Amino acid sequence: TLKVTLQDNYAQKLALVKRAESLQNSTQWREATDELMELMEEWKKIGPVPREHNNEIWEQFNKARKRFFERKDANREQRKQHAEKHKLQRVERAHEFVKQLEEEIQEEKERLEDFKNSIQNITPGRKAEELRQHLEKLISQTENKIQHKQAKLEDARKQVAENPEGLVTDNSKEADA
Repeated sequence: TLKVTLQDNYAQKLALVKRAESLQNSTQWREATDELMELMEEWKKIGPVPREHNNEIWEQFNKARKRFFERKDANREQRKQHAEKHKLQRVERAHEFVKQLEEEIQEEKERLEDFKNSIQNITPGRKAEELRQHLEKLISQTENKIQHKQAKLEDARKQVAENPEGLVTDNSKEADA
């Protein structure tokens, strides 16, 4: 009879409501989404329920679904903001790395000038040649450091230009070794 069919449909939909409510606080986003979609499909296949329960049971079912999807959307937005924040931090670090290399190069150039000036101003004497050789060695080392840091700076600038996310690798410590 129709009354039995309506009651049977009501029982089936009530079971779907209970399952939807059990999923509404899930953090297994993909699995729960898939299952809630399946529940909706099942809901549509089940026939009508007694009129006095129709709106109430639909509202219960829909409320559970909406709660889950609102939480899912909020979680996605939170993850998106978190990713954006990290992206900005990477960009900032990349630019700081470039700036640090520029400053280190400038310091090395100033040191180089000091060594060259010192060679010009060596006072004649017993240790003059030894001092000249020492300064020439320092000049050579400093020129190599500058060359190495300038190559790293070019690479870092190229990476920043090609990759606005700022995924520059910081190997500055090995240059100072």
